[in-house]
Amino acid sequence: MSSANTISPSTEDFLVSSKLHYQTPASPDYDTTRQVYALSHDRPSVIVRPRDAAEVSVLVKHCVAEGVPFVVRAGGHDLYGRSVVDGCLTIDVRDINHVEVDADRMTAEVGGGILLDRLLEELEKHRLHTPTGGIGSVGLVGWALSGGYGDSSAWGGLGLDNILAAKVVNAKGDLVEADDEMLKGIRGSGGFGIIVEVTIKVYPADEVRNPKSPSFSHLLFSLSLFFYYPCPLVSGKD
Repeated sequence: MSSANTISPSTEDFLVSSKLHYQTPASPDYDTTRQVYALSHDRPSVIVRPRDAAEVSVLVKHCVAEGVPFVVRAGGHDLYGRSVVDGCLTIDVRDINHVEVDADRMTAEVGGGILLDRLLEELEKHRLHTPTGGIGSVGLVGWALSGGYGDSSAWGGLGLDNILAAKVVNAKGDLVEADDEMLKGIRGSGGFGIIVEVTIKVYPADEVRNPKSPSFSHLLFSLSLFFYYPCPLVSGKD
């Protein structure tokens, strides 16, 4: 194992004393945890799996103080492999996956690492629904901050439109609640820190359209693909 992929003694001491869950390349489940949906063979020096916002905060503060390079992952669908980088510490937020439905049944506080399949499973217990993409292993936050288009956009709008509030661990490691200006930026680009919780709109499941049923938006989407990728016969190309 190269020194670049070896965790430093000070960082390992910190992880042990902080009782954070982590895996190194020597851990038996490391390869399974490291798997991403990208053509990347990079191996992080350590994968840390914080369980709440407070653990993310102390972890980022350590990395900043010690100069430890780190990246963040949830679903791991970044095709450029930016969530697993050789020699870096990966903050894997998938264990921050709580769902708390508000009493008004119109909003829910959701952990920043939740994947779409778990989100829909938890909302179904309350007979609620929210716009998502079509692949369950994708993280909600990553999907939404990339725009958040899916079959359910026809009735619920884009994923980013359904984010009402956010809690963020910033570059200093401080946990902050996004103000109006930051929230506007998050919904426009997302790169303002590690989002550990979002408040989203939810809808009665019985009142939303079944995403499997045909809709006018599906027809428009199909037509857009047809004209954007014309077949050779129609375009006259070989």
